Amino acid sequence: MFVDTIGICLGTGSPSGSYTFAYTIQNQQPGDINDVPSPVTATLNPHECLVAWRRLTPLPAGVVVTAIVDVLGVPPAAKLDSVELQDRLGNQVTASPTDTVRVDTTSGGALTFYYHQPGKRVKRGHQP
Repeated sequence: MFVDTIGICLGTGSPSGSYTFAYTIQNQQPGDINDVPSPVTATLNPHECLVAWRRLTPLPAGVVVTAIVDVLGVPPAAKLDSVELQDRLGNQVTASPTDTVRVDTTSGGALTFYYHQPGKRVKRGHQP
């Protein structure tokens, strides 16, 4: 994701279909834009993202904005494999359907959810 943007994304190998997410933005600033409502249901394919929060101008120095994202619905039989978080603290991987990213004036953030169907392996684009 770009600086001044927080995205909710679907990872490589995840099944296409209808996903529902709820998000909360903490410390929202004047001029912040929420491109999708919360909760939001969208038909997503692997590598697609929803932009939950963005700015047209940089955040003021020292300001940190936090996004908390909850997964409320997924396609039938889809199981959460992992979540890759990218934000001001770097990259990390979790296995929680509720995750948090923090952005500041020098970073954007993304939560990439990896799902699989029973009996199928997850293929992550960031691994060899």
